[in-house]
Parts: sequence; structure tokens; C-alpha cells
Amino acid sequence: MTTTTSLSELTGDYVLDTAHTRIGFVARHTMATKVRGQFGEFEGSAHLDGDDPPKLSAQLTITAKSIQTRNQHRDEALRSKFLDFKLTGAKTDPWGNFRVGFEGSATINRKDWGVHWNAAPGVVSKKVTLEFDVAAIRQS
Repeated sequence: MTTTTSLSELTGDYVLDTAHTRIGFVARHTMATKVRGQFGEFEGSAHLDGDDPPKLSAQLTITAKSIQTRNQHRDEALRSKFLDFKLTGAKTDPWGNFRVGFEGSATINRKDWGVHWNAAPGVVSKKVTLEFDVAAIRQS
């Protein structure tokens, strides 16, 4: 028996079922092999609006220290060199708010996220660097 669900029936707030979700990655190690890994600790939520899908919002929090590639030395190197943000500053602003700043980056393949263009090969790079310059205000 097949059931059909309309988009509007999907409207609501959701949380990740972490016992049935995998957050993983793959990276080329050499010309012949790939290294696969995953994160053991994460949480997330989403709000779906079936009547207006572009209003989708989602949040994902990954604990970087939970990286697992089945190689302890590599995992420690990834934690210390590639996954940590750099603290750029911390102080109280003129309005009494305590602020912190961080910066970091990550490189992704845009095609892994379904971003394709019909441009001539080589015009738009497959590799995209995400840059994070983050300012946060302490809430309590």
C-alpha cells in the first residue's frame, strides 16, 4: 500500500533523531583512496513550511571533537589543525554586552550540495571556501 503525503502535511517543527542519523564526510587521501569519517556527537532541528517551502529553517550543531576516522593520530590532527576556530577577540562593548569573535574556514565541493551551473568547464570552480567571521554576544 502506498500513501501520498502533501507538502502542507509536513509543516511543523522537527528535531534530529540522532540514533538514526549519520553526519559524515569523505576526502581524497591519495590518488587511489579516500578517507571517510563521521561525527559521533551532533544535534539539530528544523522548521518545515509545506505551504511555503523557501521558509524552511534548520540548525545543526556538530561537536568537532567527536570526529572519528578510525585513526587516532589523524583524528587528533584534524581536531587541532582543521576543525578549531580561532578566537579573534573578547571584550565588553560600550552597551555592556560581552562579545567574542572567531574566524575559521572550510572548503567544500559545491556539486556535493547540488549547486551546478551550465558554464564552460573551469569557469566556476567546484571547490568553494566557506569563510566564517563570527561575532557573538553572551546571553547570560
